[in-house]
Amino acid sequence: MRALMYVEPLIEWGMPNLRHWWVMSSIALMQALEPDRSAWPNRFRLLTNDHLAAKAQAGLVVELLVVELPEFGTAPVRLPTDMLRVIDRDTLRTPFDADARTTSARWYDGAYTEAELETMANAVRSSLDGFEPEVIFTFSPAPFLARAFPGALVLHKEVGMFAQAPFPCNLYLDPCGVMRHSFPRRFVATLLDRPLTEAASAGIAKLRRFFLDEILIPKSPFASLKSDIRSRFDSVWIVPTHSEHAYSFDSKLRYRAFFDHLVRILDRVDSKIGIIVTEHPRASPIMTDELVEYFQQHYPNFIHIPSAWNVSCSTHFLFDIADGIIAANTGAALLALLWRKKVCAIGDSHLTAIADTQSVDDLDAVARQPWDERKDALLHWLLTHYYIPADRLYDGTFLVPWLTEALHRFREQGVGPDFFRPLDDAERLFDRIIATADTDVPKYRSDTLENLSFERLVHRCRAAEARADEADLLRRELAEMRAGDMRQFLLRPGSPMRLPPLDGSLDDAALRPRDAEGAALYERLAATGGAADACFAYGRHLALAGDRVLGAKFLLWAVLQGLPVDLRREVRRLLCEDVALFEAYFMVSSVVSRERTKREQTYLDPSMAPTLLIDRTVNDLRRDGFAVWPGLMAGQPFLSRAQALVDDLVVAHQDAFAGAPAGTLRLPGPVSGSEFRGGSVNYNGRRRIYFDYEGRSTGIEEIDSVMTNPLFLEVAARYYRSNVRSLYTLAEGLEPGEADQQWHVDAIRDQFKVMVLLNDVTPESGPIGIVPGSHMMEDLLTDTFHAWLKGGEPETYATQAVMERYGDRAFSGVGKPGDVVFFDTLTVHRGTVVRNGMRRNLVVAIHPDTLRNRAINPVTEESFRIP
Repeated sequence: MRALMYVEPLIEWGMPNLRHWWVMSSIALMQALEPDRSAWPNRFRLLTNDHLAAKAQAGLVVELLVVELPEFGTAPVRLPTDMLRVIDRDTLRTPFDADARTTSARWYDGAYTEAELETMANAVRSSLDGFEPEVIFTFSPAPFLARAFPGALVLHKEVGMFAQAPFPCNLYLDPCGVMRHSFPRRFVATLLDRPLTEAASAGIAKLRRFFLDEILIPKSPFASLKSDIRSRFDSVWIVPTHSEHAYSFDSKLRYRAFFDHLVRILDRVDSKIGIIVTEHPRASPIMTDELVEYFQQHYPNFIHIPSAWNVSCSTHFLFDIADGIIAANTGAALLALLWRKKVCAIGDSHLTAIADTQSVDDLDAVARQPWDERKDALLHWLLTHYYIPADRLYDGTFLVPWLTEALHRFREQGVGPDFFRPLDDAERLFDRIIATADTDVPKYRSDTLENLSFERLVHRCRAAEARADEADLLRRELAEMRAGDMRQFLLRPGSPMRLPPLDGSLDDAALRPRDAEGAALYERLAATGGAADACFAYGRHLALAGDRVLGAKFLLWAVLQGLPVDLRREVRRLLCEDVALFEAYFMVSSVVSRERTKREQTYLDPSMAPTLLIDRTVNDLRRDGFAVWPGLMAGQPFLSRAQALVDDLVVAHQDAFAGAPAGTLRLPGPVSGSEFRGGSVNYNGRRRIYFDYEGRSTGIEEIDSVMTNPLFLEVAARYYRSNVRSLYTLAEGLEPGEADQQWHVDAIRDQFKVMVLLNDVTPESGPIGIVPGSHMMEDLLTDTFHAWLKGGEPETYATQAVMERYGDRAFSGVGKPGDVVFFDTLTVHRGTVVRNGMRRNLVVAIHPDTLRNRAINPVTEESFRIP
């Protein structure tokens, strides 16, 4: 069987590498059809543009995101020149003299003349030099392929109804086309009229029990929102975002920009119909903070769930809350069949086949309509005839006989409503779907290749043009990040640290020093496979030789592996003596920490499902470095007891220091593990009682309750995406003093504080001041951080440059009893002086187990302090 793989030659969105995944998929199909690669030149051709053809000729390591392909291993597959055919750019532009998007849209919409169709068909025929395919695989609308080879079976390939966990991926090979030209859309009337047998009904019910009742509903991170949202609206509908400037949407929607599309929907639906917007799992958010604010101000029925962005494929779970989905082309809408939810299809697409309406004007009435049982028959047919499980599609034992039979039917009777035959016994097929499901959900957005934002993917693909080996580079980066090997992560090319590109292996010539001492240290490093002491020795050599960035990387990796005390003290000495080296070390640890903690959201208490208030607090923290939760601890018996406790502790503090020698700053506190701090002098009106926490009770209920408060720990865990622990609590009593504190940060490590106000705090009673966004000003705080490293907490004052730029934006922490202020202690802040009245509060310090802390803490022990 001779086959042509047509990989779209048009370069879309200015991304020459965008379709290299299609090249790899084509290679996987060829492998399934013919395991003997020496026979490929006689049986296959790949037709694309010169750029992708060059990549295929140079060699690609075949790795697909939808299925494992162990038969390919890690060796690149190189296609011989006689298998590759190219359509040049002038030929591509000839039919319409238009850009890629317009050209694709016109082929899809049928907006072409016979002459234009024949022009492109001739171009395809001439490029193949007499090769006559029997089967053509295409990933894009290309009607000229059938004109060029009318006897060939043209199959349009794309991802099917199941694409993301928990569902095992499936795909389709459609002889009619894509979207509104697809087989289900063409023959929908026949498919809906198919009888639903008792066995078919039982099979669908089995899938619903497994995926919905056992996985998606009980594991939904949005379960706590359901009753609140449902109580506020007559019906609720999901609106997925769509890719702008794509032919598949441009040809369907009146407004191409998603903003205009959503405005049109919200303008036309009743305010008692709630609208939830969800984002694509592999794209950056379209709903920016600015847009969210706009829609919240103008449309009371716009429902924004901040945590939904963190959840990959949030639509899977939100179907439990919604009555239906409003979509133009989104594959997630097909899952409405499984959920028995309604579909409003905008425009004409494959979704029209399952649509309950194509207008948003009657959504509430549609939501109340009974389920159309004929859709169960359609769902059963789709899963048993049309959507091929990904692992079967790339398996020659399935694909070869399936394709042979399909080609025979095409030649005998063309494409009619009975073209597709059962993929397998239905019960066996459903059991296979369940057995291959990924039940580890929900999943959260990560920085692996499959979840790169669209903008980052654009950037990466454009950057790829500078290096011919980028495709293999991206594959290796994905493998490294999946393996979680820190050494490879730190050294990999294209890392988020924006450092000089380096190969991930230790024997790369780019790492080899030219001096004799460095060469010897390098050889030791390579021989030990990157052991901690060898990394330290080589990193120190690089740093002293002037290569501070690369030296910092090796020193960091040495510390993370666990250096002995003497070598950690030496790392500290190097960092203290060289501010540029310290800056590189801190930058590397900070960026790597952020990137690695993107892999998933952390929940200490799974039963504490995301709520709007928790999400709002975490989002405010990420943006500003602090957040206020008004009244969080108000109205609780705790509050009055805590107020009385702190008043008593302030009196005990005064009594303790009354007879102490002058200059005493610390005395034993009221219980084991506590201290009175502040001294017998006024200490600017500040009296502190410190309670250490190492997992043991202090014996004071109010102190223990804030140190172990699950909501405080939950907010911290979600903010850092890390496990966290309470470190200590301060009971503070502030009375009139002389001057404000200096603006400062507490330390150079990740730390989180929660301040519970116990009385009315006015501008006169010493509110905390915080500079919004200063937790992201690490470049301006380098001198501050370096001073802390050398001298400790007294040196953590913010530089004049920071305060001149941001001081006028300072937030004043006024509030009511029970209000709670959360803040990252890397955010510049200060205590202001009490001028009238007093301030009482409890402050809990929480430490996360972030990579930055694991890099910084070992070299900042108290015993390492330099005088």
